[in-house]
Amino acid sequence: MKRVFLGLLVIMVMSFSNYAFAAPIDLPLGIKNSEDCEEIAGGLSISVENEFILKQKLKDSDSEIDKADFHSVKFIRSFSPGFIPESNCYLTLGQAQDLRYRANLSGSDVEFNLENGILWGIGINMIVSGLEDSNELAKIFLLIDKAVNTFLGGSEDAGIKIFVDAKYRRLMDLDYKSVTINGVSYTGDEVLRMTKKKWYETQVSLGLSKNLGVFVPYAGIKCAYIKTSTGATIGSTAYNLIDTGADKNVGLFLGCSLLPSERLYFDLEGCFLNENAVTFQAGYRF
Repeated sequence: MKRVFLGLLVIMVMSFSNYAFAAPIDLPLGIKNSEDCEEIAGGLSISVENEFILKQKLKDSDSEIDKADFHSVKFIRSFSPGFIPESNCYLTLGQAQDLRYRANLSGSDVEFNLENGILWGIGINMIVSGLEDSNELAKIFLLIDKAVNTFLGGSEDAGIKIFVDAKYRRLMDLDYKSVTINGVSYTGDEVLRMTKKKWYETQVSLGLSKNLGVFVPYAGIKCAYIKTSTGATIGSTAYNLIDTGADKNVGLFLGCSLLPSERLYFDLEGCFLNENAVTFQAGYRF
């Protein structure tokens, strides 16, 4: 089983000819626990996350986010709300670098090169397997949990966990380096007015995972809603990309956590269908 998942991850990485603009999925820390480290399931964790981006297709004006690098730190707090065995809430703080848009606007090929911006976000994830039989919602998840384990693992207690992850991320304080129109670059006073630049994303994911000891493979489906704007007026012509979003909202994800020790973990994750994306994360649990 371990060899199968490792093989899938190798194929996943080798098949990526480009990266994409994507919010990574955060696996609940409780899924990463081994039998001898339950005492550190709660508390604070910190991780460092890097996204390397080449392209994300947008739905308007033959446009795309052509390049960006995201570097962030994530602060994670674990807790157990009622009948749910474990949840994590988290705060993301970081920076977006070298963000670049391309679009066909007013009959011209336009490229917006933006300065570094502040990235922040919040999120929550939870394990919905092994819930206490305390209400109707918990009973529904228990039935789903048993059905999934029986179908994929051959028994009701095959160790496959169901989890959900929801998050909101936003970029702030974006400025621009230059605007290029049909190969001619404009900067400073040559750009008469900049349309307000913004980007934010809301994403909800549902996944399955299985702890194999040192490795924790996981996979699932996600739905992301992105809204972004940028633009400029050069001479008497306005080049505006207003309130556009991703060309596709629903996609799949596949990842694996490496657990070299009880407290240290590394994540490798890929996204498909609505984007091609790879995310790397390293974390430590205190």
